[in-house]
Amino acid sequence: MMLKLTVKCLVKLSASFKSLVTEDVRVFDVLIEIYKLFKLHPPETLKEDQPNIKDFDMIYRNIRTLADHVIDLGPHKAREFTDFFSRENNKSIFLEYIKSYVAKYYPNITHTQSHNMSSHMSNVSYS
Repeated sequence: MMLKLTVKCLVKLSASFKSLVTEDVRVFDVLIEIYKLFKLHPPETLKEDQPNIKDFDMIYRNIRTLADHVIDLGPHKAREFTDFFSRENNKSIFLEYIKSYVAKYYPNITHTQSHNMSSHMSNVSYS
């Protein structure tokens, strides 16, 4: 399965992010792309009797690891991301995951007053 291989490669690549400067990775933009994937293919819609459920489970776990690496690069940006999308009343397992991850590992980061988030959103499309 090509998607499985691609996700594994992305996770291995993201592990090297630790050596990058935070400004080198556009945290908000990467989280938007993962969010779009979760909006189009929410894991909660998977059914146990699907033939490739184990593949999907592995893919979503690897995507979570990728998100962890990205959040670690810019926890403030991750918090801005969740604050922005929460204002839109978007319910998402991915948003809840980011919130819990930031709260657990970066408890000193407070809610942000989103400034100019519309510039990040100008190129968002769900197709």
